[in-house]
Amino acid sequence: VLVLGPDSSLGPMIAATILPLAGAGGDPARAIALASMLALLTGAMMIAAGVGRLGFVADLLSKPVILGYMNGLALTILVGQLPKLLGFSVDADSFIGELLGFIRGVLDGEVVVAAALVGLGSLIVILVLQRLLPRVPAVLVAVLLAMAAVAVWNLGDLGVKLVGTLPQ
Repeated sequence: VLVLGPDSSLGPMIAATILPLAGAGGDPARAIALASMLALLTGAMMIAAGVGRLGFVADLLSKPVILGYMNGLALTILVGQLPKLLGFSVDADSFIGELLGFIRGVLDGEVVVAAALVGLGSLIVILVLQRLLPRVPAVLVAVLLAMAAVAVWNLGDLGVKLVGTLPQ
């Protein structure tokens, strides 16, 4: 099954394509323009492939290649999100750099305990609800519980990064 719609697996690929072009610390407007152009070019290529009836090409990719790609993508996303889950950030340009930055952050004590509890607690809520009550929107429940925890215990004061007030 090929991924053709917008989802989280495309984010790292778009970022890997756009960030070197935008340059380190580049203009966010330029990065948005480049990502938009990438989306338009991809759409045009997909339409051309559909008109040319090139769907059979996907059958040429072997299962081990697709599994390796998906596992590599999963590892890349996991390593990129672990620091955020534990309440700190890592500034790196590669998988190895992000992994080393994560390990260094944990060893240097950069973990924000309150953020880690919210993140890991939300993950546990999602996994348990998906297992026990699959019809319940687990992610929504986790978000609502996290919002309640932030409000009740003032977790922003304990180092949990908050979005803040959203513009009306």
